[in-house]
Amino acid sequence: MIDDIHAARDAALGKIAAATALDDIVRLDQDVLGKRGTLTVLRSSLGAVDGAAERKDAGRALNEAIDAVSAAFESRPWVLSWNLQYCISAMAADCVDTDAIQANGMGFLRFATIMLPQ
Repeated sequence: MIDDIHAARDAALGKIAAATALDDIVRLDQDVLGKRGTLTVLRSSLGAVDGAAERKDAGRALNEAIDAVSAAFESRPWVLSWNLQYCISAMAADCVDTDAIQANGMGFLRFATIMLPQ
């Protein structure tokens, strides 16, 4: 089981380092640490490990793996980007949907924020 834990940890750390978008990071967090994540599933199988000493070692390895993966998520900078469309008109009907907004001035702002760990 310890080999499975180390393999899951190493795979997660590699994917975190290689992720290029915030959506990838969020998906990875769920895939690794979420309710059905790889490390969470391994935690639920600790009871099947034979022997108290082996179970204790596997539990320790799993806690260390979760700590390492959590630290990798926390230390990774990421970029949050969002767009804002706006419409300036004296009539509310001119600004009811995307087509109307684009027909009436097509106001558009794009923001990006780089989030860096402390």
